[in-house]
Amino acid sequence: MNQTQTVARTGTGPLSATGSGRSAAVGATVLASCWCSIDKIVLGAGGMGMLGTRFGANLYTGVFLAALVLILVGLARRSHAARIPAAAGVALLGGALVLSPPSAMHYTTPALSEVGGFVLMIAGAAAVVWAFLKAFPTRRPGAAACAAGGFGVAAGCACCVASGAIAGFAVALGATIPAAPWQDGIFYAVFMALAIAGLYRLAGPRWALLALAGGVIAFGGDEALKPLLPDQYELLPRLAITLAGTGVIMWAFTGAFGRMARGEPALRTGPAPDHPRVAGTAAG
Repeated sequence: MNQTQTVARTGTGPLSATGSGRSAAVGATVLASCWCSIDKIVLGAGGMGMLGTRFGANLYTGVFLAALVLILVGLARRSHAARIPAAAGVALLGGALVLSPPSAMHYTTPALSEVGGFVLMIAGAAAVVWAFLKAFPTRRPGAAACAAGGFGVAAGCACCVASGAIAGFAVALGATIPAAPWQDGIFYAVFMALAIAGLYRLAGPRWALLALAGGVIAFGGDEALKPLLPDQYELLPRLAITLAGTGVIMWAFTGAFGRMARGEPALRTGPAPDHPRVAGTAAG
C-alpha cells in the first residue's frame, strides 16, 4: 500500500532555506492589519482632544513606515531580484501615506491630491506583491500571483491600504455607501477566496486551510467583538485579534511560498526513496 512521502525541511521554518524573509512577513502582517483605530484608542484612553488625534495620526504613520522598512529589508535580503520592485513599492506607499492619510479614505469626497494618493497606494501594493513573487519564485506563477494578489487587495479595511484606496475611488466616482461591501465582508471574502484558491493550487490544502482560519480570525473575530464590548474598550482587542488573524494568514503564505521556492512539491504520493520496502528492493 502506498504511503505519503514525507518531505524533509531544511532549517527550522518555512523561510530558513535562505535565513531571510521573516522581517518581510512581519512587516506585511502589520501593514495588512487595520491600524485606523489608533487615533480613537488615544482619544478614548486620554480624552486629549486635538492633541490626542495628532498623536494617534503620528503613531499610525510610525507603524506604517516601520512596516515598510521591515518589508523592504526582508525582501531585499531574500532576493536580489526583489530589491528594485520592493524599493519602488515602499516609495509609492510612502508617497500615498503623505497624499491620502489613512483612517479617512472614504469618509468625504476626496480632493485631487488624495485621488493621486489612492493611485500610489494601489501601485505600491502591486509593486510589493511583485517583489514578494520575485523573492519567492515558484513553478506555478499563476497560482502564486492569484494568492499574493488576492491577499494584497483584501488587506486592510475601507480606511487604509489597497482596499481603502479602492473605497476612496468609489467615493470619488459618486458612491454614497462605499464601505458597505467591506462592512458586510463581501469584498474581503471575495479576495481572500482568491488568495486561498491560489495557495491551494500552489502548495496543497494545508496552507489554504491555514489561510482560511486566519481570515476567519481576522475578520470574523473583529466583527464578533463589536457587540460584546463597549465602544471605548473594543478598539484595542479588535486590533489585537486582527493582528493575530493576519499573522496566521502570513504564516500560511510564508509556509506555502517557502516550500515551493525550495522546490518541494505541493503533494507527492508513493513510497519514499528511503522507505524499507523500496530500499530492500533496490538492494535485492
